[in-house]
Amino acid sequence: MRRWTAWTLVTTLAIGLVAGCASDVTRTLLTDSAQRAKVVDLFATNPNLAGEALDKIMANDSLETAIVDRVMANGNLRELTMSQIAQNQDMMDALLKMAVQDPAMKDHLAAVMKGTQMVAHK
Repeated sequence: MRRWTAWTLVTTLAIGLVAGCASDVTRTLLTDSAQRAKVVDLFATNPNLAGEALDKIMANDSLETAIVDRVMANGNLRELTMSQIAQNQDMMDALLKMAVQDPAMKDHLAAVMKGTQMVAHK
């Protein structure tokens, strides 16, 4: 049932766009929270559509900070991101090179490394 509703919604949107009613679809999505929720749910449950949407969103330079802020505010995504970096030597090297550019962070990293060395020698 849900799949049929999703395809009906996609078909309806596509017909509207093809018919030159893009402004009507946009207006509907901006003003009708129920229709907007259906479209958002469709993207949230379809990896291909979600991927296309993310590619478009990430291509918009003015949204980069908002995207990163949302990812970092989400504990699961933040942890997954850090895990991906921690498991990739090139990414970790790049992160550390970036971190030591800030004098305070450089001092912090030096203290962490010194503490790690002290623990290793016990």
